[in-house]
Amino acid sequence: EFSDCLITWDDGHLYGGKRWGYLFEFDPEREAILQIEPRIPSLAGRQIYNRVDSMTLDQASRKIYGGGTADGILFAFDPGEKRIISLGKPTSQPRTRAITVGRDGKVYGMAGRNGGAAHLFRYDPATGDLRDLGIPLAHSDQYWHGYEFDSMVIGKSGEIYMGESDRISHLFIYYPPF
Repeated sequence: EFSDCLITWDDGHLYGGKRWGYLFEFDPEREAILQIEPRIPSLAGRQIYNRVDSMTLDQASRKIYGGGTADGILFAFDPGEKRIISLGKPTSQPRTRAITVGRDGKVYGMAGRNGGAAHLFRYDPATGDLRDLGIPLAHSDQYWHGYEFDSMVIGKSGEIYMGESDRISHLFIYYPPF
């Protein structure tokens, strides 16, 4: 098995995704891979199609946020308690392709199926508000709608860089309101 994304913890433990919606923890002291229960959230009966699509570490809360492939449901994982909480489904599409935590403490992500226009979403851990922010659109000489995104990262001033991954890829920059 392999994982599409990995998160390292301060104590050297490593977290990633397995098939059928399971997370795993690699314990370097025991040199063992441990399966974490329960599975990441998906719609009923679709667990066997679900994998971890993206993950990010929130340094402030010490939680790992992520999303699945089958249904695009956002989740929070607390490594200390080994607890997974479903936070909701930001769009009607499958997949949570990319995710990051902004300087404002909110979780930003990209949801969308292959071949479709992606939607930027925001989750506010303080209020529980999960909001679809819409399809990214570049206002330049030529209007460009964003489609498939598979990477996000925070810039030093809090801007969010979002990388398209389809055939004609562009780099988008989003400036969250502070």
